[in-house]
Amino acid sequence: MYMELWIALFMYLLGMMLVFGLVEPLDDDSKNAPIKLALTWPLVAVMYIWAIMMDMFYDDEDRR
Repeated sequence: MYMELWIALFMYLLGMMLVFGLVEPLDDDSKNAPIKLALTWPLVAVMYIWAIMMDMFYDDEDRR
């Protein structure tokens, strides 16, 4: 049981390092934005996947 937790933690940390290395702040006011995104990347990914699925299932022609 504990081995699965270590694997999940390791994968989260790898993803955090990847996201932190890929993004840069757009301006001087948002220097902490890449750190916040790197820490919350699983939540952002799930929300993005959910938005894509809702757009596929409930596509509204009037929004385009």
